[in-house]
Amino acid sequence: MKYSFLVALFGILSLPVYAINCGGVPGSTHANGGGFVADTATVDATVYLGVDAEVCDEAQVLDNVVVTTNNAQRIVISGLARVYNSATLTSVDAPMTITGNAKIYDQASITSQLVANSTLTELLIQGEPLIFETSSIVGLVQFSAQSEAQVYGSASVRDEVIINGDCQVFGSAVVREKVTLNDSVVIYGSAEVYGQTTLNNFSQVYALAKVFDFAILNDFAQVGDTATVKDNVIAYGEVLISGNATVSDFARVGDNALIYDNAIVSDKSRVFGDARVYGNAQILSRAEVFDNAEVFDSALISARAKVRGNAKVHDNAQVSGDSILYDNADVFEFAKILGHAQVYGRGVVRGTAEVSGKAQIYDDSSVADSAKIYGNAEIYGNGRVYGTASVFELGQIFENAEVGGDTLIHGTALIHGTANLITGDYNRGNEI
Repeated sequence: MKYSFLVALFGILSLPVYAINCGGVPGSTHANGGGFVADTATVDATVYLGVDAEVCDEAQVLDNVVVTTNNAQRIVISGLARVYNSATLTSVDAPMTITGNAKIYDQASITSQLVANSTLTELLIQGEPLIFETSSIVGLVQFSAQSEAQVYGSASVRDEVIINGDCQVFGSAVVREKVTLNDSVVIYGSAEVYGQTTLNNFSQVYALAKVFDFAILNDFAQVGDTATVKDNVIAYGEVLISGNATVSDFARVGDNALIYDNAIVSDKSRVFGDARVYGNAQILSRAEVFDNAEVFDSALISARAKVRGNAKVHDNAQVSGDSILYDNADVFEFAKILGHAQVYGRGVVRGTAEVSGKAQIYDDSSVADSAKIYGNAEIYGNGRVYGTASVFELGQIFENAEVGGDTLIHGTALIHGTANLITGDYNRGNEI
């Protein structure tokens, strides 16, 4: 009699153990694994439900799902969540909650585990996400209550990633560390997104592209192929970064700009409007390329220089300092534009020519070969300077004048009309 009483007492005392499950609602122990199933929930007999797992509300766990709990870390499946097919849920050293209208199926796997130095304490999947095929969620990933995300293929989302909106991650893409995905972001192929990157709106990362550190993609920005975006970059509008291009170090790129091939945009530079940067071109040190400008081949734009309008810089040309190119300016071959120089209109600078200081090349003028234009000199109209000629100080070449050879034009000399000079030193007061 005493034994029977103790058994009965033990049975009475054991009831509160289950009272804490699912907030104390009626339920029972699942025969395969010992987890708790609320009376309102559905768990198939074929499911393995670990001892620290709870299925609450109207949640369903079906088919051949395996729910494994370790280190007394609870897995709670609640709301209208459904886990089915051969999906696996595993708690390693952190708890997991799956709720809302979340659906996890096929051979998808969810693993909750601690992340070093994280302030998060559990893996949370809520909202209406779909996680399927052989995709995986690992760590302390957070799906917001508004999430309608899809994670599929063999994609992996890890660590402390936060997912909002109807994002898609698929293929063999990897999203990890402290990334935040908002709105309708798409990441696919074998792309990698990591660090403290934020992707917003309809931005996309695909193929073998990498976006990391503190980069931000907004609007319809796209990063594809083997391109890299990193180090506090902001990309916006409908910018496309592709090929093997690299955008880094606080650069800002946007609107309808295209950056591709092996191009580099870095060091707080900006590329926007309908600009094109491609080939092996480099935009460095706060330089700006915008409007319909094109920089390509192995051209270099640096040190605050601006290339805009329909200007082109190509071959091995260099534009630096505070110089400005605009309108239909064309600088190519090994030419250099330095200092505060300006090239505009349909001005052309080519060869190994250098234009520097506050010199201006405009209208339909051209500077070629090894000519040097500097100081406050101006070449305009249909003026032409070539050979090893130099024009400096306040010298001017205009109308249809041509200056070549080793001619020097300086002081306040004015060379115009149809003058054609191939030698001599013309300085203050000369007018030809």
